[in-house]
Formats: sequence, structure tokens, C-alpha cells
Amino acid sequence: MSNHIDNLVRDQRGKTSFFNVFCEIFSLLPASRKKQFLLILTYMVFVAIVGTISAGSIALFAAAFSSPEETLNSKYILMAQEIFPVEFLQSPKGILTAMSLLMVSLVGIKNALDCLLLYFVARFGAAIEAYFGVLLLKGFLHMPYEWHLNRNSADIVLALQWRSYIGHSFFNTALKTMSDMLLVFFLMLAVFVANPYIAIMVFTLSGIIAYLIYNNIHHLQEREAQKCREYGLSINRQVTKGIHGIKDVKVSGETSFLLEFEKSAYNLARIQGMRSFFGRLPIGLLETAGFAALSGSIIFMLFFTASSALEVTAVISLLIVVAWRILPAISRIMVGFVSYRNILPYLQSQMDYLHEIESSAVYPITPESAAYKSLRFDKEIQVKDLHFVYQDRNVNVLQNIDFCIKKGQTVGIVGCSGVGKSTLIDIVIGLLSPNHGHIAVDGQKLDEQNLYAWMKKLSYVPQTPYICDGSIAENIAFGVISSEIDRDFVMECCRMAYMQDVVDSLPQGIDTVIGERGMRLSGGQRQRVAIARALYTKPELMIFDEATSSLDSKSESAIQETIGALKGSKTLIIVAHRLGTVEKCDALVWLDKGGVKMFGSPENVLGQYEESLK
Repeated sequence: MSNHIDNLVRDQRGKTSFFNVFCEIFSLLPASRKKQFLLILTYMVFVAIVGTISAGSIALFAAAFSSPEETLNSKYILMAQEIFPVEFLQSPKGILTAMSLLMVSLVGIKNALDCLLLYFVARFGAAIEAYFGVLLLKGFLHMPYEWHLNRNSADIVLALQWRSYIGHSFFNTALKTMSDMLLVFFLMLAVFVANPYIAIMVFTLSGIIAYLIYNNIHHLQEREAQKCREYGLSINRQVTKGIHGIKDVKVSGETSFLLEFEKSAYNLARIQGMRSFFGRLPIGLLETAGFAALSGSIIFMLFFTASSALEVTAVISLLIVVAWRILPAISRIMVGFVSYRNILPYLQSQMDYLHEIESSAVYPITPESAAYKSLRFDKEIQVKDLHFVYQDRNVNVLQNIDFCIKKGQTVGIVGCSGVGKSTLIDIVIGLLSPNHGHIAVDGQKLDEQNLYAWMKKLSYVPQTPYICDGSIAENIAFGVISSEIDRDFVMECCRMAYMQDVVDSLPQGIDTVIGERGMRLSGGQRQRVAIARALYTKPELMIFDEATSSLDSKSESAIQETIGALKGSKTLIIVAHRLGTVEKCDALVWLDKGGVKMFGSPENVLGQYEESLK
């Protein structure tokens, strides 16, 4: 596992950069969010200017307090006295009091503006996180079905959880870093105006030290961040495997995934400890270097300039105040850049998914679209010369498939495991597209324009239906908002699925929560819930894919009785291994080696099919 992750890290190194990822993410934002970002950036400039002025007022007050008499003779004070001819401002005490009030007011305004900025940044980051969460989930739901077949569901769930890296970790940190950079710029500009030589010396020395620190740490951080991402994926997969397979885990006692979890968890803990250390290290180094530069600047002014005492005191006070504000800001900037290196692998993963969604997602053409085509199913479903090959295989799974299903018929599909029964059903449903041939409904070929209309006419009951951790009503009306569920029709579907006795035996009826994956129900009861769910959509075609293969004889008989009651009122397609399930069908399709071996009545097909199994 460790060697595999090291290889992945080497493959990914150098493929990401903050600027490129930022531009990619920013380009995906809607126009309103881009405008909001620019407004926040403009507000940051204003806050940085106010922060610089407040820092200057503190330095000016310190200088004035140390030399009040000299301050009174300053040309700026004399100018202020002319503009505001108030007796109170004619004395040193009055000047110091006014300057003190001005300083407190500016600092208060600056702090209020900072709080407001934090609020704007936090709201913006949360909105971006929600936006990309919706974008990813919507995209995942509309990716081709074959794409999902080749993906680990645990990775997809984790990718949605990683949306916080875009909103909170990336944009929040980026905006705060930009705010600190603007503050540093205006503070250094103020120092430059006061004494350009000192400003150049401090800025150059601090810049060189900051570059050396960052340049020596960020490669290590990037490499370790990539390892963290891979170990996080591994941990999530092992947890998913253990929790979802809890019954098998308890029965078999198999704990190999626990060992993998332990190994990945300890490796992740070790790396995170190292990242925390290296994340803090630049702050201490930069703080030490910054105060060294400040001390050097003060010594330079004392021994190598001919400035007055007030000027020296003012510049030293400004330097101290600037250092008080600028060193934490530079430290935050350094931490921000280190943080970028930590989250770039996660961001790159998100961007890869977004690119896949952009290039491969297939969004249904709904009735609201001008391209939408309606579809009627009054006569027949024609499967014509169907061929299919999965993307990762070179062999035809299905070939030369031809048969016809009349409306109202019950057609069974039989064949050994691996002959393509479920693949054929996926094509009939519209989840997969054939490589050659087509399916036509009443003579109209299925395509992107009428696929949505076709799917609205059918329902599907799988061998292992998904049961969510909700009530029976929520599971039957799956995907419908709770307040919009037609409860009377839910009860009608329960009656049609022969599960009225199940509902009556539950303490809260259809409002009874049945647990994740329906753990509080038996296998047969779960299948009845799935049938009721299929009936809730009022389908014209119902497809049962091995719906009884995992049930005991009693449950199977009950489900067969349910299916039998639907015969005639719905068009039914039944995929089954057990011949008793399909012997009452109107016609059978016998699949063998990816093709139709035989198509006809059960009397003609079953005998030969049974002979082939001997």
C-alpha cells in the first residue's frame, strides 16, 4: 500500500499549481459569484487602507507622546490648528488627547471592518462549498451508468465530502491571504513614504527569508499532502467495506481490511503530525527574522542618519507598529501558501471529477426542452440486431439480439450466469447504449430525445433493491419530497404488492422506519417494498431482474403470486434463473453466449433449456 501511494505521489508531483487551479475553479463560478468575489476584493483594499491609517495613528501618537513640545511645532499640527481653531488644541495635552481619541476611533473602525470582512469571507466560502457540492452531486447522478460501474462508490462519497476543500480551505484561505497581502503592501508603502531606505531594507530582507523558507518547505508539504489524500481514500474504502459487509465480517471473522485501515490510519497520523510541525515552523523563523530586520533598521537610523529626535521616534514607532501588524500577516500568508500545498491534491481530484462531468455527463432532455420528443407505448417493444461491448472489454457481451415484446405480454429472459441478461435489461431500460442496433417502441427508436419519456413509462425491481434508512412510505415514494408523498396511493401500492399484512403488523404503519438497507425487514418483505416502489410510478412496463433468486421458497412463492397478479395489467419482463418463475410467461428469450438461442413460448423453450442444463 505504501509503495503504491509513493508511486501515485511521484506521478502527481508537478502537475498542480495554485494559480492554475485557482483559474480553473474561478472559471467555473457563476457570474454572480465572480462579481461577489471582486466586490469582496475591493472591500479588502478599503480595509487594508483603513488598517494602514490606524497603524499610522498609533505610531504618530507614540511619537507625539515622547516629544509633545516638538510635536506642537510640527507643520502638520500647525496646519490642523489653523483648520480647527479650537483653544483645546493649542496645548500639548489637548493635542495628545485629540490624537488619542483619533487613534481609538480608527482602531475601532478598523476592527469593525475586519469583523465584517470575516463575515463576508465566511459566507462566500460556504456558498462556494454548497455550489460545488450541488455541481458534483448533480454531475455524478448524470454520469453514464457505465462510468459508475467502473468507480468505487466510497470514492465518490468522499469526493462530495471534499467539497469543503474548495469552499472553506481554498477560497476562505485565499481571500484571507489576499487581505493580508494588501495590508502588508499598504503598510510597507507607509514605511516607504516615511523612510524609503528603511522600507527597502526591511522588505528585501524579509522577502528573501520568506522565499527561502517557503521554497524549502513547500515541496515536502506537497508530497506529504498527496500521501494524505491517498491514505484518506484507503481508510474510507476499508471503513465502507467493513460497515457495509458487517454480517460477513462477523460470520467469517475476516479482518484483513482492519489491518489495512490500521496501517493507513497510522501512516496518515504520522504525516499529519509532520505537516503540523512544518506548518508552524515558518512562523517562528519569519518572526525571528522580522524582529532582526526591525532591530537592524533602528540601529541604522540611530547611527547612520541625521534625522531629528521626533523623526527618529516617529519612524521607530511606525516600524514597531508595522512589525506588530505585518509579521503576523506575513506569517499568515506563509501558512496560507503552505496550506495551498496541502490541499492542492484534493483540489486537483475535485477538478478531475468536474472535467469528467463536463465532458461525459448526460443530462436528460425533459419536456421543458425544445428537443424533447414524446413517446407512446401502445403496441410493442422491438429489439433489433443489438450488439454491446463494455468499454474495458474487447469481446461482445451481446450480439445479434432480435425479439419483440407485445404490449401486455409477460416475457421471461433465461440463461446461465454471465450470458448478458442484466446487460440486456440495462439497455432496454436506457442505462446503457448499444454499440450497434437499436430498441424501438411502437416503431420509434430510443434516443436522447425520447429516453426521458421512455424511462417515465417503466420501473425496475432488482435482485437486491436499495432500501434507505427511512420510513416505508419514503422508500416506496423514493425520491419524492416527504410532504408531497401521496399516502393513499402508497397504501394502494402496498395492497397491490401484497404487503398490507406487513404494514398492519408494524407499529407506525407506513411511517415505520425500517433501518438502513431495510435491516428490520425480511428479504421477501424488502422485495415487496421494491415492487410497491415500482408500482408507485404507475409504469406501463415493469422489469424484474432476478427479483426472487435470493429468497426462500415461501418468500419466492409470495413474490411470484404478486407478479402473477400484475400479469395482463402491465407489460412485464422477468429475468430469472429458477424456471418456476417464468413458466407462466407468454414468451421466453433464451440467451446463450451473448445471443438469442431461442425465442418462443415456454412450452417450446423450457424443455430444450432444461436439457442444456444437464
